[in-house]
Amino acid sequence: MAQTDIVPYTNRRIRRKGEALPKSTDVAVLVEQMRKAMKIHDGIGIAAPQIGEAVRVFIIEKKLFPGADLPSDVFINPKILRKGFKREISEEGCLSVPNVFGQVSRSLKITIEAFDQNWKRFRLSTQELLARVLQHELDHLDGTLFIDKADADTLHEVVYDKEGKPTLRPWTQKSKIQNPNDKTNSNF
Repeated sequence: MAQTDIVPYTNRRIRRKGEALPKSTDVAVLVEQMRKAMKIHDGIGIAAPQIGEAVRVFIIEKKLFPGADLPSDVFINPKILRKGFKREISEEGCLSVPNVFGQVSRSLKITIEAFDQNWKRFRLSTQELLARVLQHELDHLDGTLFIDKADADTLHEVVYDKEGKPTLRPWTQKSKIQNPNDKTNSNF
């Protein structure tokens, strides 16, 4: 698998928990691979496990959040310090689960702490779409996909007919996906 290929939801590797990186690890090559993959696949964010690296790093497309005062687009060893009580249900998708979308409830406001690419610690308090994206990417670092959190009745996939016209249909694959981090799952 090339380092710009996306690990699909059917591959066990996407479910591995990311390991924290030792401080001062050189992440330049990894971050560049992630940026290329995110650009090629038109992502809003991408986590290292999505390109086959089981480490706690994700990046976001900074230019998509022009109003946010983002200290960095690289989040190394991130952790959420606070989550607001107010939640919002909104549709999500994922590069690792192509053409599938579903409604996910997430905290509307969060405060996250991480290191940037130069290992400078930063904190970011944010809300709405950016908070959602950060929570989604952080889930990847724990081996969790949005399909694990989505209301199963809302999961749908976009399919295309012979003329390329898109239509929606219920997505029925979720029951076949097994999360190795689930303690009740004996298949991993």
